[in-house]
Amino acid sequence: MRKGGEAGQDGKRLGSERLIAPRREAHALKSAAATMGLARFAAIARELEDAARRDDSSGVESLGAAARAAFDEARPLVAEILSAA
Repeated sequence: MRKGGEAGQDGKRLGSERLIAPRREAHALKSAAATMGLARFAAIARELEDAARRDDSSGVESLGAAARAAFDEARPLVAEILSAA
């Protein structure tokens, strides 16, 4: 891996090495939330992914807390979706 972070397909820097995992996890959560129609959770996950890409660790921390709260609010809907599957 190059010094300074991971490069995407277009060669642009994707964030510092220490925030690569949170960025990837936020990306996956964003996609899953959008698929299930959890717009608020998906929007927060998108912001979290962007903060990690910018190497904004304080933003990652605060948005992580916001993502947990949004998921807790959406938990009943997620349970309903999973029980219908």
